[in-house]
Amino acid sequence: MKPSEVPIYVEKDIADIGVSGVDKILKKVGEECTEVIIATKNPDKLELVYEANDLLYHLLVLLNEQEVSLEEIKNQLIKRIK
Repeated sequence: MKPSEVPIYVEKDIADIGVSGVDKILKKVGEECTEVIIATKNPDKLELVYEANDLLYHLLVLLNEQEVSLEEIKNQLIKRIK
């Protein structure tokens, strides 16, 4: 996914939470990562699904900010599998 292909709701969400700059995006990724860890320790699978969704979403926002495409991520994963 190229930055221009990121869905409009991602850009809207960044504006809605008042994010300006990579530091605030990183803070959000860190928060969501912590929530995934906590959710993993709880018996409610739905909570883990919900929190993992939030983490992946904000990771996409970060990748977009840094102009890293999903194609680049995929290619790196393929290299690691070989």
